[in-house]
Amino acid sequence: MRDTAAVLDAVSGGAPGDLGGPAPLPPGGPAAMAGRDPGRRRVGVLAHAPDHAPQVADEVREAVLDTARILERLGHEVEEAYPARMLEPRCLEAFFDAPSVTAVPSVETLTRELGEEPGPDDLDPVTWLRVRRGREITGLELAGALVRQNGLRAAMAHWWQEFDPPLSPVFATPPGPVGWPWREPDGRQKSVDALTFTAVQHHRPARDRGTGGAERVRRAHRHPAGGGLRTGGPAGVRGRAAGGGAPLGVTSAPGLPGRGDAALLDGMVQSARARR
Repeated sequence: MRDTAAVLDAVSGGAPGDLGGPAPLPPGGPAAMAGRDPGRRRVGVLAHAPDHAPQVADEVREAVLDTARILERLGHEVEEAYPARMLEPRCLEAFFDAPSVTAVPSVETLTRELGEEPGPDDLDPVTWLRVRRGREITGLELAGALVRQNGLRAAMAHWWQEFDPPLSPVFATPPGPVGWPWREPDGRQKSVDALTFTAVQHHRPARDRGTGGAERVRRAHRHPAGGGLRTGGPAGVRGRAAGGGAPLGVTSAPGLPGRGDAALLDGMVQSARARR
């Protein structure tokens, strides 16, 4: 926990010209908070996946429930609760569509640097899929994706007025081994299936950043989505799904790379040149 807090201290903040703004930090920063008594917290638990997503692995679900029980023994208020909008397919899809538009100018920059357009053999499969989607998405579809992102941001912020940390799996499946076959269809699909929770948990209300679109990737690769999910709440944890948060207007625009994007793009150029 202290190591994680120190990393957050090191990477937090923004740069002039960044879209949005950095999330406010507690006095002294995360590292200072790691050594303080947190007091009694209200924890919302989500240990099951929605009906449209692959099932959470038993060992992953049990790890979440074990953590919930530990927190309860430590005196925290623990109950099954999460923003109802968080796992809606349309919201998750927005996290694929909007960033896909920004992939197109990145590839155009690579094309200028390399003198030819990179193809499927030069880019990883999901990046290539984002480029394809980014080129076909219409202005109205992009606006709709941004509105859904902002609506989800409002719903998450509303939820945080009543709760402290959400507790959920990081991935729906155990981590893959070193050398995971990312470029093989089964390996790619399994990695997509694991993104059920990170699609939203990477998206904080204060910042227009996120990952996701697992359903979009799944359909594009023509792999059937899993079914038969257990949607009941975890044993011993009180159940309630919290909604709320009306959609907001579009407040940000895609396509403007930030500080991290420039470094990533430079690395992509150097890697592509080395392969050639």
